[in-house]
Amino acid sequence: MLIAASTASASDAQLVRARHAYQEGQYEQTIQILYPLLHVGNDIDSLSKPEQIEAHKLLGISYYFKQDYEHAHDEFFAALLINPDFALDPVVDDPNVYKFVADLKTKFNAELAAVGRRVLYVERDIRSDAAWKNFYGFGYGQFRNGQSTKGNLFFATEFALALTSAGAFGAQLANYGPPFSKVPNSEVSTVNTLELVQFGAGALFVVVYTLGVIDGYAHMKEPVVERRHEKLLKQGEQARWTPVIVPVVSSQSVGLAAGWEF
Repeated sequence: MLIAASTASASDAQLVRARHAYQEGQYEQTIQILYPLLHVGNDIDSLSKPEQIEAHKLLGISYYFKQDYEHAHDEFFAALLINPDFALDPVVDDPNVYKFVADLKTKFNAELAAVGRRVLYVERDIRSDAAWKNFYGFGYGQFRNGQSTKGNLFFATEFALALTSAGAFGAQLANYGPPFSKVPNSEVSTVNTLELVQFGAGALFVVVYTLGVIDGYAHMKEPVVERRHEKLLKQGEQARWTPVIVPVVSSQSVGLAAGWEF
């Protein structure tokens, strides 16, 4: 209750500040106050419907006077969606802005008359990724789990160790021939060093690779893709809901999407 009251108080204070700025002709400041209130976060929910309409009106007029007619159109249209009877006062408000809103209301009258209420539903796709894909290594499991920093660390470490081991083996092959070939006594120490690097880096690669597979499996989670849909219903029209389950197949995953359809 205290949080809700605090949010409402802050929103009311912003609206009061915007009124004062508007009355003083400070349209840029009015925009800076009202745009976040109406379009960022959920602060608009703490305003009453009349306050929301007033905020859209002040913001729309401010945009108009800044010659930003596209945003002015959007704000006035938002006010009309809240109340299709919204209109400016021809005596108090600027005649040019009054005509702008009147023309807008006339132009969209048919659409506004058809707007009854909005129905919003959320479609959620839960896609399962095969657990065996963790064996891809090189940070695949971490990237899939959304742990990009950890994924980059595993990728870089495994790549460096694999490259080091392969490089040491390649150096032996190029200089001394296939394994178990006869090596001059003067080169034995060098060959031993290369073998130590080859097998040491290879062993560390196996350790890091195994840790990556285990970590990827331990933090494995089902990715959820959420899509929001909105439909306008005409006056008197009722939403008819039907449960649906749809298979989802992509190049990366297989799963089911469950939801409601109207």
